[in-house]
Amino acid sequence: MTSTVPPQGSADRGIPWAVDLLLAVLLLALDAAVAFAAFFAAGLAAWGDAADGEEVSVDMGPVIGLGVVTVIAGLIAFGLIRGGRLPLAATVQCLATLALLGATLLWWSSEYRAAHPDPAPGSGYSGTYGQCRSGGDNSECAHSGG
Repeated sequence: MTSTVPPQGSADRGIPWAVDLLLAVLLLALDAAVAFAAFFAAGLAAWGDAADGEEVSVDMGPVIGLGVVTVIAGLIAFGLIRGGRLPLAATVQCLATLALLGATLLWWSSEYRAAHPDPAPGSGYSGTYGQCRSGGDNSECAHSGG
């Protein structure tokens, strides 16, 4: 008959908190560096796009790149949570993923607004009878609200 109890010296004590903290800081620095590189590349691309008076084209490539970085950070966070042995690193990675997700959504929103500006205001009344243009009697402007 074999014993299922491990010997005293080989008990699993988990990962030391210092390693957890070091991994959390390294992953956070990696996330920050990649996000900075994405923002910097997009800024350089936008800076050289248009001269004075020209319309700036909308480029969704950097937004998609930051979205991919966000997904990778989320997968790393998921792996750390599923592992369950590095709670500090998992928490920091989850917070970094949420921050990257917020930045990605804000950036996408601003790019979308730049690509789809609000329409110029119309002439005011656009009913079925058209505008009342002449100084005629009330029957001409009866259905126009004027």
